[in-house]
Amino acid sequence: MTARQVDVAAITDVEDIKVGMMLDLDKAREQVRQRGCACGSGNCTAAGIDSNGTIVTIQSAVDVADWVVIEVSSGDIKSEEKATTVFNDLFAGPSEATGANCFLLQVKSGEQGSSDAGRAEGERVATASLWHTDCISHPVFGSTELAVTTEMPTLHYVAVKSAHQGKGYGKRVVCHVVTEACCRGRKRLLLTSQTTSARALMMYKRCFGFVPLIRRTEEGDYDRSAWRTVEKITKLPFLDGTELMI
Repeated sequence: MTARQVDVAAITDVEDIKVGMMLDLDKAREQVRQRGCACGSGNCTAAGIDSNGTIVTIQSAVDVADWVVIEVSSGDIKSEEKATTVFNDLFAGPSEATGANCFLLQVKSGEQGSSDAGRAEGERVATASLWHTDCISHPVFGSTELAVTTEMPTLHYVAVKSAHQGKGYGKRVVCHVVTEACCRGRKRLLLTSQTTSARALMMYKRCFGFVPLIRRTEEGDYDRSAWRTVEKITKLPFLDGTELMI
């Protein structure tokens, strides 16, 4: 089953529950060493030209207007006002810190083999960030064994413009962030998503090896039922013995 074969009808009936995943970056680092990028395809982190002649580049010069348009278009954030507030709260501080941690994927149509086809301005269509989660006060992880640090490396705010979804751009910008985390010597990478984001969860699992996190609570394994729902939608075994109890 590919990401496009997710049972969309089932997603509409699913309760939107936050879930967490984690990636062992030592394993991802081996992919980077052997293939040049974290997903092993070898073509995600550098500028390149797709088979249809689309030039793809990753940029760290992040403009709030571009970021807002991508996030709102993707449906992750409902309004430009809210997205602007999120950006300012998230990336408040020196501009160099934003540039080092927030990335935009830009595409431009051009002819294969053209040496100057990528110089003109293209369209920025996807974004992802490498940030740090304060697990101590986090709504998902605050009551788990992860709640001992304010500096957990995190894959954050992944979004693709609606018109460009399904083209592999989300995977490509995520691969850039994962590769960045590997190159910076990080050990683990955290992410939070929701049960309704089945396509994204499939990508994290299949392409990169993220595994589900299962919280222990007095009522039992709180997240296991949520992941069973995701398995039903995606027909992909997330609870395959690799999941981590926290």
